[in-house]
Amino acid sequence: MAFNQERFDRLIQKLEVFANKQPHLYKLHVAFLATLGYAYIFLVLALTLGLLVGIVFGILNAQSISNLSLTGLLFFLTLAFVLVRSLWVSFPPPTGLPLQPQDVPNLYSLTNEISSKLQAPRFHHILLTNNFNAAVVQRPRLGLLGWQQNYLIVGLPLMLALPPEQFRAVLAHELGHLSGNHSRFSGWIYRQRETWYRIVTGLRQSGYEILSLVFQLFLIWYIPFFNAYSFVLARMNEYEADRCAVDLTGEENTAKALINTKVKARFLERYFWSSIYKQVETEIEPPKMIYVDMRQALSQRLNQEVTSVYLIEILTEKTNNTDTHPCLTDRLKALGYIPDVQQEAAIFSVIEISAAQEFLGDKLEKLIEYFSQDWREKIATSWRQEYAGFQKNMAKLKDLNDKSQKQQLTQEEAIKQALLTLEFEDEDSVIPLLKEIIHRDAYLASANYLLGKILLKKTRCDWNKIH
Repeated sequence: MAFNQERFDRLIQKLEVFANKQPHLYKLHVAFLATLGYAYIFLVLALTLGLLVGIVFGILNAQSISNLSLTGLLFFLTLAFVLVRSLWVSFPPPTGLPLQPQDVPNLYSLTNEISSKLQAPRFHHILLTNNFNAAVVQRPRLGLLGWQQNYLIVGLPLMLALPPEQFRAVLAHELGHLSGNHSRFSGWIYRQRETWYRIVTGLRQSGYEILSLVFQLFLIWYIPFFNAYSFVLARMNEYEADRCAVDLTGEENTAKALINTKVKARFLERYFWSSIYKQVETEIEPPKMIYVDMRQALSQRLNQEVTSVYLIEILTEKTNNTDTHPCLTDRLKALGYIPDVQQEAAIFSVIEISAAQEFLGDKLEKLIEYFSQDWREKIATSWRQEYAGFQKNMAKLKDLNDKSQKQQLTQEEAIKQALLTLEFEDEDSVIPLLKEIIHRDAYLASANYLLGKILLKKTRCDWNKIH
């Protein structure tokens, strides 16, 4: 039902040119495709109900009921049920810790202020999560009929990582997705995508292969085009939301918020969490107050050399068609902001007051304690298992090292010793062990591959130091 990736990419490129030149006409095309999808569903549903009524009348007027009539009745009943059920698109409520207005008045005041300025709907719920992210979710309580519940989902790590003015830019971007008619049109398109997913899933699970034939020819043509058109629309919405953030907080705050979130997300993933999980080597229980450590790490000035490397990596990334979010470089370019790697280091200076302190107020300490405890409880079992495995492997490595001092290890033991040495010590320590294994068996692929990989990495590091 889908194009191959090459055809999809070419179509996306053409649609992006079209959308940039004539955005209003492009949105009319998207609306036409969505309406066409609904029209086809209701046409098939009307024909199904018509045939179903005809069969029922035929059965009532016939003197006897044939097997063919019963088969037809069952077929069209099943088809009608699948179609009606697919039109009732239900969305489960998002998960997170609910924040009440009386507990975090500053956060609600901020969101209400931004909502008013952007002419966006107010939020029914604000949820705090452990993700480094912020998002808005509209949950239609009546399926296609709407009656939206609006959720703002905010990650505590994100609030710890940003100063108030940059966090305000992030919220302005997210609420920008709900501003004006942008929200209703995009939500309609999103629900249309979900409807088609439900139809295809329902047809496959119905057990009647012939049901799929009713939609197959239409879907083969329709789904790839609708996915491509709605994909480009979603990407346009990201740029529009960035412009909303600029209108409310300025170009500099918006650009710095984009850069800061990207770099600090990488810092948490590569440095903070890796250093936390490394403690499993020596600690039988996970840390108790992990989010206290996170707050301290994110509030301090980040190492300029490390952040420069992260930023260069991020700025070299290209927009691709696996994600509706454009790359950082394209988003900054659209804002008219030209980043300088050295100057941007100032973004990662000490945070005197974080967004978490500003907008969560005196509830911050309890929230930090709650998320720390929640993380600890969820990871406790796997942590202890990892600790036990680590101790077992350490003991195994010690035994192999002691044995190698007295006699030659078997090939299997030597490989095990090398792998454990690489895990617990460093690459320089494992090089002589791998060379000895290869000396005994020059054609052992695993040892040659691992040694080559280590030496290539060292060569690149030496080259970078020279240049």
